[in-house]
Amino acid sequence: MALALDSSTPPFVKGTSNPATTASFSPPANAMLVALTEADESNTFSVSGGSLTWTQANTVGVAGRNSLSSWTAFTTTAPGSITVSSTKTGSFTANALKVLVFTGAETSFSGAHSVAQSNTVTITATQTGSWCWAAVGDNLGSTSDTAGAGCTYNDAEAAFGGVAGGILKRTTADGVNGSNITMSAGSSSADMSIIIVEVKAASTTAVFPLRLPLMQPIFRAANY
Repeated sequence: MALALDSSTPPFVKGTSNPATTASFSPPANAMLVALTEADESNTFSVSGGSLTWTQANTVGVAGRNSLSSWTAFTTTAPGSITVSSTKTGSFTANALKVLVFTGAETSFSGAHSVAQSNTVTITATQTGSWCWAAVGDNLGSTSDTAGAGCTYNDAEAAFGGVAGGILKRTTADGVNGSNITMSAGSSSADMSIIIVEVKAASTTAVFPLRLPLMQPIFRAANY
């Protein structure tokens, strides 16, 4: 199965509620879930929901920048209808959450991940054909930060609680093992933060047909 964003992926949640909670959604079995959180400066996060085990990959939260974090979880079986929540602890009121549901992904997250107090972030891909996604935050509340080269907004940049944020993806799953992948938005490095996650496809093992040894003919001498 090819790596793909599943149609069960819920909408981007943004506003001032704490926690920020997704609409109900029903991810399939064997799906990788990636949660990207955004808030004002100087916040920390906890993510929960679906009776899943959520593991944090990266986080950042400093004065003068947006706070961001990335989390992953895996559905061994289909959990039915669930919601996911992000609870922030820290300053001001802005709070947002995006949960992405991927099929055809690895069962245990091992992709590259990073965060930058800038509008640009670069990682070294660890799999050819991987797909990089990012959350970008603008502490000044701008909604005109254009997606950088090779990137597209999956969820357009929007203002909430005095800041702004959006969800970026690489336009195609163009990761190349050992090569750099860059994601960016806008041009103001001074007031922005960005967090990136490399989503990797499930590994495949070639299965070869069993080859039996050739049977040699057996000759028996006839007794006359």
